Order: sequence, then structure tokens, then C-alpha cells
Amino acid sequence: PDPPSVERELLQIVLSRPSLIGAAAARVSPDDLEQDQFREAFARLVEHRVEVEQGLNPLSVFSDDESSAELAKLARAAPPVSAEDDEQRLSRVLERFDRRRLERRLSTVDVEMNSLLTEGRTVPTALREEYNALALRLRGL
Repeated sequence: PDPPSVERELLQIVLSRPSLIGAAAARVSPDDLEQDQFREAFARLVEHRVEVEQGLNPLSVFSDDESSAELAKLARAAPPVSAEDDEQRLSRVLERFDRRRLERRLSTVDVEMNSLLTEGRTVPTALREEYNALALRLRGL
């Protein structure tokens, strides 16, 4: 089996607790998911979000898809917990996505700063300040 990932956990939560799709979609876009199969599945769930939130079984969105069996297994593997526990679990997953987004931006800024320094150019104050703010925020999360 694939190792646990934040993407797998996100899908597992929204498949097993469809009422949380809106909260997930508000903070995570399909483009935030790196693994193709999870990105495509999340995109489809977000696309059908209204119907799913109104009671459509989220797995029926994948009825014509070869990944439907794997997604059904993923949904069934969700631990049986209360809605409140699932909300807390989703909150932790969303925080991990936020952190990953910040880490990516920090890496991009770092590469840009290094490129400027390598070329013998001055790093703009705004870029340095963004780097420092991101680094501070990541250490604080």
C-alpha cells in the first residue's frame, strides 16, 4: 500500500464525511495536490460539491472511473469517528497543506535570492523581508 500522505488523508476525510467538502475546497485547490490520482479525484469532488453536499454519495461521482474501487477502499478505511473528530482531523490536514504551501514559497524565494546573489545583484528589501517572514512563520507553525 502507498504510504500515508496528506493528500490521501484529505480524500479519505471528504469521501467518508462529504459534508466537509466545502471546508476543504475553501482552503485547498486541486492544484495543491501533487499526486495525479488524488488531484483528479479531489477536482471531481469539488466539481460536484453541491450535489454531494446535498446527499449524493461521493463515490457515485466516480462510478464511470477505473479508480472508483480504490477510492471506495480509501473511504471504507476511514476510522469510525464522530463528526467533530473528523472536523478536527480535517483542520490538521488543512494546516499541513498551508504549511506545505509556505515551504514551497520559501523555497522559491530562496532560489530567487540565491540567483540574484550569484549574478552579483542586490536582493530587493521586499524579497529579503518576505523570506524572513516566511522563515519565521514556518518555525512558529
